[in-house]
Amino acid sequence: MKSNEFFEKILFNWPVKLICFIVAIMFYIFYQTSLFEKKSFVIPLTVIENGNVVNVGEITNKINVVIRGTSEDISQVQTGKLNASIDLSNITKTGEYNVHVLLKMSDDLMELDPLEVRIQPEVIKVKVEEKGINFVKIEPSIIGEPSYGYELAGWEVEPKHVEIHGALSMVNQIKSIKTDVIDITDMNSDFDTTSFSKIINKKIFVVNKGPYNIKVKIEPKSLERKFTDV
Repeated sequence: MKSNEFFEKILFNWPVKLICFIVAIMFYIFYQTSLFEKKSFVIPLTVIENGNVVNVGEITNKINVVIRGTSEDISQVQTGKLNASIDLSNITKTGEYNVHVLLKMSDDLMELDPLEVRIQPEVIKVKVEEKGINFVKIEPSIIGEPSYGYELAGWEVEPKHVEIHGALSMVNQIKSIKTDVIDITDMNSDFDTTSFSKIINKKIFVVNKGPYNIKVKIEPKSLERKFTDV
């Protein structure tokens, strides 16, 4: 009998009791939520290209991260403990793809609970192309004029060629790379110098950026005068 009376009391006017229970839960959630703080961070985005393709489109280089948690937990979050990246290593063919942004946090942040983390954007559209390799000549970027009566006779570069990597369509169009500027103003003899490669394109990687050994040849001009009516 006592058991029946107990259940009868519980079930008596149960719709009202259920509504009160739901309202109590909502108040509890609202109270817990009010204890949380929110903070935003802007962190760099790294593109990982360890596979068969490289990015050839324009990708944002920053990601917005929103952290929600207690004030104590929020104070421990720093940009150096967050790392955002997109990994293209598993893509094998040229085309456009939607790639999810990967967010890694330091071990101490992973232990914080509760800690809500959101990233914006979560997915990035990328345009990729198969990788290519090419060997191209190195050409010194020479400016200026030698001393009067002298001229630039040529140059020698060591090494003569360099390896470049990048999108297949791009590397196939490149026949040579330029060095940093070499000024020969008022020079009147051969001289040796060193120089590095210029940036061709941010999406082209030069394996050996230098320094390159360069010998510049300066020679006297061969003057010629014609005498007439002699």
